[in-house]
Amino acid sequence: ARRGGAQDAAPLGELDLAPPHWTAPASSKLRKPSDLAAARDEFWDTAPAYGGGEEIWLALRSASELARGNDLDMAEAIVGSAGIIAGKRGLAECYDELGRKYELPEYVLSDPDNLLG
Repeated sequence: ARRGGAQDAAPLGELDLAPPHWTAPASSKLRKPSDLAAARDEFWDTAPAYGGGEEIWLALRSASELARGNDLDMAEAIVGSAGIIAGKRGLAECYDELGRKYELPEYVLSDPDNLLG
């Protein structure tokens, strides 16, 4: 039995893994590509400390990077093979088979609409 919010999960084939659209605040360091990359690396380096399985965090990283590159089929394959249950918000909020919740910030899922060149 799945616990938590996993009951709100979308079945495979109906997942919305498309990168979300968002706008970084004008004062945010997340508008610069190098700062955005550093923030992503820092998140993934520390993510296992938030709980959950390290193998799930690795799968989420791979899936989010593939989705950011628009390889949604491969991202979905990774999500499915790892037993990740993506919620209605796609990879922003998902669960493993034990019902543990994983939350990914929008900056690891996509670039802001106002990314500086």
